[in-house]
Amino acid sequence: MLDWVGNWWQRQRGRVRFPALGLVGYGLLWLLDRAATLLYEQWLETSGTDKELASRGERLMSLLSDFLSNEYVIGAAAATAVWVVVSVVADRNCGKSGNVAKGKKPTPEFIDILRHDRALATRADSEADLLSQALSQDVVIAQMAVDLPAGLEGHAVGLETALREAITEHGDGQLSFERQVAYRARLREHLVMLKGNDIRVFAYEHEKTLPERWSEREPGDEWTWERQLVIAFGPADAESVEVEIDNGQPRRVPYEPQF
Repeated sequence: MLDWVGNWWQRQRGRVRFPALGLVGYGLLWLLDRAATLLYEQWLETSGTDKELASRGERLMSLLSDFLSNEYVIGAAAATAVWVVVSVVADRNCGKSGNVAKGKKPTPEFIDILRHDRALATRADSEADLLSQALSQDVVIAQMAVDLPAGLEGHAVGLETALREAITEHGDGQLSFERQVAYRARLREHLVMLKGNDIRVFAYEHEKTLPERWSEREPGDEWTWERQLVIAFGPADAESVEVEIDNGQPRRVPYEPQF
């Protein structure tokens, strides 16, 4: 019992406690009033001739009735009732927020991934980084984010071709050091020409679900991934550009928001 009282008092720290005391006091007075009423009625039944005792009981009842009907007592009781309701709501809200603070995850939500979508590709200025990204993918997809100046089409195609050939050759086994140097030289040549005409290359690594379909796969259906390097040719003053991506299949995945 003492532990419960102590825990209750800790929860009430920082709150207004006087209404609670008023509620307890008013409740005790109400019980006292009921007890006095029953005693008074009993006295009247058993001691109807005892005028002095009856007079004392009437005075006691009058005092209690005057006190309980006092406007200040009624106001304190009303304020206490409001305080109790607010306290209950606050305790529930604190409990909910406490669960989140303690690391309990909210109910997962689901998001729909469409067959076709868009993503942000970031700038790839280094031929070494570009080749490294390509060698970890299965295919390369090229897109235009800006119109190329005349004469640069060959360099855009040449850069894409170099990446495709590097991926194909790497798929047959480990790409030798000499071949990596050769591919990096080809990529550097095209990058320099593009940069000199205010064109930058942007890259985005994407995973496409196969086989392609327009409806969600059923449980048990076989599927696989295709790793794609999506490159785009965009303006020199941009840090990123939007590219179109093909997810292969629409699907629904669980998503947990971050707090």
